[in-house]
Amino acid sequence: MEKLNLIGGKIELTDKECEKLYNHGEIFIITYRTIWQLRYSRNAGWYGQKVYYHDKRYNYLPLTKAGRFVAYTASETNNLIGRELFTA
Repeated sequence: MEKLNLIGGKIELTDKECEKLYNHGEIFIITYRTIWQLRYSRNAGWYGQKVYYHDKRYNYLPLTKAGRFVAYTASETNNLIGRELFTA
């Protein structure tokens, strides 16, 4: 099974893993300070679109440990950043 390089090569997921996350509603992938939305295109396949950056200029703490990632739903992502930015 071939791994796909999503999000600039920082995350490797298979098509099945992407599809499973998407079907469970976990379409937001959170890395160190960035939130990516998991998307699918017939031409490009699965990819991540950068939708939010947790800016360190405002003394925000990182969202995850460096080198790690988590997948959340829209409501969980809103709770994490403390604002209502994303809808389901």
